[in-house]
Amino acid sequence: MKRVSAEEIGNIVEKIVRDARPKSVYAYGSWIGAWSEKDSDIRMLLVSRDSKTDFALLKTLAEKYTPLNLTILTEDEIKNGAHPSFNSFCYINLLFSSILLYGRDVLAKEFSKFPDVDSALWRVQCILQRIRNVLSNKNKSDEALNFEKLNRWLRLVVSEFLFLTKGYFDPNPSGAKKKFEESFFKLDASTLEDFYDIFCRIKKMYLARRHQRVKIRPGVFVLFRNDSGKYLVLERSDGQGFEFVKGGVNAGEDFIDAAAREVREEIGVRVTPGEIIQLPVVLSFRFPLKEGYEIRIYKGFLITKNLDPRALRFERFFRKARFTGLDEISRVISAPEYYRIVKETDALLREKFGLILGLNRIKLTFLNESI
Repeated sequence: MKRVSAEEIGNIVEKIVRDARPKSVYAYGSWIGAWSEKDSDIRMLLVSRDSKTDFALLKTLAEKYTPLNLTILTEDEIKNGAHPSFNSFCYINLLFSSILLYGRDVLAKEFSKFPDVDSALWRVQCILQRIRNVLSNKNKSDEALNFEKLNRWLRLVVSEFLFLTKGYFDPNPSGAKKKFEESFFKLDASTLEDFYDIFCRIKKMYLARRHQRVKIRPGVFVLFRNDSGKYLVLERSDGQGFEFVKGGVNAGEDFIDAAAREVREEIGVRVTPGEIIQLPVVLSFRFPLKEGYEIRIYKGFLITKNLDPRALRFERFFRKARFTGLDEISRVISAPEYYRIVKETDALLREKFGLILGLNRIKLTFLNESI
């Protein structure tokens, strides 16, 4: 697959917007992590207008821009999860790991659509029934049930299980598989019976957790990076290490607006939407509640600015700030996940800062031009 630059993506998005008039266009894919070496791993999600959609044109566009693996969904399919390849966990992946290139943030508007244990358990039971039908010779002709599909289902189920039970989110299926095997059991499957056994074990683990109430809360985190490549860390008032700007998203609030608000509230700095760079990096935690637990999942943003830490105004949560490098962050940060996101962001920026910045500028271009 050929490499695709931000400039080429911008030209493609402009043509799609002019020809198809979509509601939104997003960039996503396995390029988000440091493990990816090819810009061509980028994919695009096109959200079409339900009432005035020229599907013949969209089909032509999808075929023309195959290197970008263009996916087309209607707003209703996102809202209702009606598309066969689009369920609640795929939605979470897109919502938190994508960069909005054009239009309104349709995904953010539906951010109450999160998975729960019952829906995840039902999905596992449906997969088990499909396998049972084949094993019992009731459906020998089910050619669609092949190992490739079973492995794809398994990756999805494993990722969803980790998220719902441990608050662990990894958009990379390989990373989720590795984490699952470290925490539970090996996922080696060479026969249909092996897959059946694995899904049965996951079903039992879900059944053991059905009584636990799970609440999911979306949020944002914001990294400040200066010209020296150092990051702003905030010392907690309780002396429990350092953190970054982060907080929850209010109902009906755009993620970028939430990021600007949190920066203003937590360190007293006013920033414009044009200064906020969307990052395809995600932070997630699980917190215990009186009944069950809450999963907090944060979408990442970056601001490149040479702030004076002494001039910042803090809320009650923080008392001091300073810019520092990765080595010191690894020693003083209050949680390993905080170090992971800044390390992943730093690697991504070193490899593809031009690409990330270019994708963010595409959105600003469409905001300033009449298409």
